[in-house]
Amino acid sequence: MSSSKPCCEGSAPCRLEWRPSLWPRLGVGLLTGLALYAVSLSELPRPLTWLATAWALLHGGRCLWREWRRPAHSLVISRDPASPSWLDGVAVDNIRVQWRGPLAFVQVRCRDGRRHRLSGWPDNLPAARRRELRLAVGAHNASRRRRRMAL
Repeated sequence: MSSSKPCCEGSAPCRLEWRPSLWPRLGVGLLTGLALYAVSLSELPRPLTWLATAWALLHGGRCLWREWRRPAHSLVISRDPASPSWLDGVAVDNIRVQWRGPLAFVQVRCRDGRRHRLSGWPDNLPAARRRELRLAVGAHNASRRRRRMAL
């Protein structure tokens, strides 16, 4: 029996630097402009038109401000389901990824109960990183599935 160690003791974790995408920011700006245009074309009385315009501008500006202030995150998904994954240095219990074509929506729950949602667009999550995320989460969730028994 050989006493040598195996050449690979396990896969390296998936490390993703998750910065905010520009596309949702542009979408919110476009929707704010379209809301202002729609209000201006409506047949509301003049005082209500000005009130609706002010509300659309304030609400759109608030949403745009919130999108621009989103911080960057560091996501580390361990290949071994027994070891924890990390989001910004905080251990997370549950990682779920939903795919909508090239878009990835990640939901994680920290051990203190807080939930975080990240969205991966093609500008902040290129194809190679999407593939790495798909493989890491697939391997992570495959071992957590319950085995089905025939009745």
